[in-house]
Amino acid sequence: MADDYIAHRKAKRARLTPRAAQLIADRLRAMPDPVAAVEHSIAMGWTGVFDPPAPRAIPPPGPEPDLDAIFAAIRAKRQSGGHPP
Repeated sequence: MADDYIAHRKAKRARLTPRAAQLIADRLRAMPDPVAAVEHSIAMGWTGVFDPPAPRAIPPPGPEPDLDAIFAAIRAKRQSGGHPP
């Protein structure tokens, strides 16, 4: 993983000084998933390392609309001379 990150920095022309390497290593040691952080940073094109965002919860789907009832209401409205809602 380190080789991938170093190659990424070289491709971005972001020199990795010994001090920068030490600061990045310290930062990675403090992260809960350093591999995910490096992969995320490379994928985003960043030269620094950042935690990936937490997965967002997908809300449960709402009730399915009753299409038969909706179209029946539209037909009834049209038959009575009114406009659909």
